[in-house]
Amino acid sequence: MADFSAAFTTYELEREKNIKKNEELLASLNLIQHKRDSSYISESTKKKLPRQTERPQLKPEPFRMKLRSNSSSKDEESEVLLSNGVLQDDMNNLPERRTGTNTIAELLAENNADNIELDLLWKRLYNSHPMETCTSNVTSSAERFQQVQKYAIPSRQGFLKVVPHRIYSVAFAKTAKPLAFAGDKWGYLGIWAPLQENNENCLTLQPHIRAISKIFCHTSLNDQIITCSYDGTVRMLSLNHSKYETILDIENMLFYDISCLDNGNSFLVATNAGHLIFIDKRDIPSFKAITLHERKISSVDAFPDQHTFCTCSHSLVCEWDFRKLSLDIKMHSSPIQTRTHSKAVTAARVSPCGNFILTTCYDNYLRVFESSKKAPTSKDAFLYKIPHNNNTGRWITPFVAEWDPQCDHLFYCASMKKPRGIDLFHMGKTLETNRLVQENLTSIIPRLAIHPTTGMIIGGSSSGRVFAFADYNPNLS
Repeated sequence: MADFSAAFTTYELEREKNIKKNEELLASLNLIQHKRDSSYISESTKKKLPRQTERPQLKPEPFRMKLRSNSSSKDEESEVLLSNGVLQDDMNNLPERRTGTNTIAELLAENNADNIELDLLWKRLYNSHPMETCTSNVTSSAERFQQVQKYAIPSRQGFLKVVPHRIYSVAFAKTAKPLAFAGDKWGYLGIWAPLQENNENCLTLQPHIRAISKIFCHTSLNDQIITCSYDGTVRMLSLNHSKYETILDIENMLFYDISCLDNGNSFLVATNAGHLIFIDKRDIPSFKAITLHERKISSVDAFPDQHTFCTCSHSLVCEWDFRKLSLDIKMHSSPIQTRTHSKAVTAARVSPCGNFILTTCYDNYLRVFESSKKAPTSKDAFLYKIPHNNNTGRWITPFVAEWDPQCDHLFYCASMKKPRGIDLFHMGKTLETNRLVQENLTSIIPRLAIHPTTGMIIGGSSSGRVFAFADYNPNLS
C-alpha cells in the first residue's frame, strides 16, 4: 500500500511539472495576442452584403402542378392528358354533342383511310354477317372450360387498333358471325370483323364526344346496337339502315351502364346521380327517373325474367323488382336483397340463367352470390370469395368480370399478372381456375366480351387495340 501511494505521488508531481512547462511555452509564443489581432482584421475586411431591398426582383414563375397529383375535380376524365397534348378539362376544344339522327358518313372519324369506300367496307362488315337466330351449341360447363383453355390469338388476324384512345367498353353484335364493337374514352366507336381474311376491315365512327361506357346488344334488338356515354346521350345504331339516332339526351348527366326489359322495348340507364332512367323505345321523347341509390350507379343488369334487375352503387349490390318500384323521383324504393361489400364495386353481372350474381370489387375479390331466385335471403346466398387483383390504377379501365353466355357456371376476368392474359373460373364441384395467356399479348385487356354462338372472346386495351381469342378455324372467316 505504501509503494502504491509513493508511486502515485511521483506521477502527480511529474504531471504538474509538464503543465508548467507548457504554460511557459505558450506565454513565450504570445498566441492569445495574435488571435485577437486576426479576429480584428477579419471583421474589418468582411464584405458587406447588399440589403434585401437592393437585390434584383425576379419575375415569379407560374405555378405548375403535376397532373397525377391534381385530384381536385370529381370528374373522372378532367385530369387526364390527351395524346395530342390538350388538357381534358379544356372542353371548349371538343366537338359539339351528337344529337338527333346521323348517317354513318356523317360520323366517320378522322383516323379512317382518306380513300375509304364506305359502302364497300360496310358491306364487308355487316352484309357478310346476316342476322340469324343465334342458336349456340350448348355444351356442359366443364367441356366449355376445357375448350376455352385451348384458345389463342391468331398472329395476323387476331388483333387490330380500332379506336384511337383507351377502350371503355367492348361488345359483340348478336349475329351468326362475330362482329366486334369497341368504344373509347373520347366517344369513338370501332367496328371490326375479327379473324377475317382482310384484317383491315375496320370502321371508326364518333357518335359521342365523351367516353362510351357501355355498348349494349340483345337478341331482341335484331340489328340495333345501343351505346351510352358520359356526354349524357344514349344512341341507337341501326346496322340495316346505316344510321345513328338519339333516344335519350340529358346534357349534365353521366351514363354508366344500360340494360333492357320487356324484350328490348324499354331500357334502364344507370346515372351518376343515383337515378335509374327508364326509357320506352316506343315513346322516345319521354323518360322517367327512378331514385334507387344516393351515389352513382356503376352498373345495371337485367334478369332473364325481364322484370328483375341488379344494380351496384359504391359498396352496395341490390336486386330490384321493376313492378314494385316507385316512379316518383322523390321516393326511394326498397330492394329485394342487398349485399354489402367492403369497398366500391365496379360491376355486378347476372348469369345467363339468372341463378347467380358476379361482382368485381376494389377490395381485390371476385364474389359469386346466388340470386333471389335461388336464395330467398341474402345470408344464404354467398358462394365464392375469390382473391383477385382489381387495383388497375388511373390509366387502365377498371376490371369487370363477365359470364360466359353459353353456360351458367363459367366466367372470365382480366388479369394484372404477367404474362398478360385472362383469368378463367369454373364453378363445378369445386372452384377451378386457369389462365389464358398468349405470347403476342403484352397489354392488359380490362374489358371483355364473349360471342354467344362461336364462343370467341375479345378484350380491349388502353391503346385502343382489340384482341380476339378463339379456337381458330380458317373456315370461320
